[in-house]
Amino acid sequence: GVEQEAAAGGIQIQGDASATIRRTTITGNSVRSTNTVGDALAFSGGLHADGPIVLRDSTVSDNSVAATTDTGSTDADSGAGEINTDATISNTRLTGNSATATSSGGVAHAAAGAIITAAFERMTISDSVISANRLTATSTTGSSTVDGGGIANIGVLTLRNTSVADNRGAASG
Repeated sequence: GVEQEAAAGGIQIQGDASATIRRTTITGNSVRSTNTVGDALAFSGGLHADGPIVLRDSTVSDNSVAATTDTGSTDADSGAGEINTDATISNTRLTGNSATATSSGGVAHAAAGAIITAAFERMTISDSVISANRLTATSTTGSSTVDGGGIANIGVLTLRNTSVADNRGAASG
């Protein structure tokens, strides 16, 4: 089958770039991937960073990611965003974001209602709130999984004085 991929609904920082984001609202962005003949992947509803980033005094809320397919597998993740490199996030709210994976003919996987952290250098989240984010994975013929209603860490992460609460995940397969 053919793979369909969609990424970075709000802001994308390339690997050879860096960014400082302060007193900013990233809200209401969406990423959708639909495929009728193969796999569908969608990620990073609000923010995607492959280059170093500082995110401070900001809100990342109500962003969404959805992957849907009739014949293959789906993978939807990081409703608020994915950070793949050095990052410092402080005094920031990641709330009300979502990732939804739906497959009629394969596996459905959803991860990180709010954020995937994949930095192997330095990744710190401090004095922040990660709450009310949602994951849903549904498959009518295969298995389904959800991982990390708030955070899915696949790197090196330090959390300091941060509330991770009221995030939810549901898998049906």
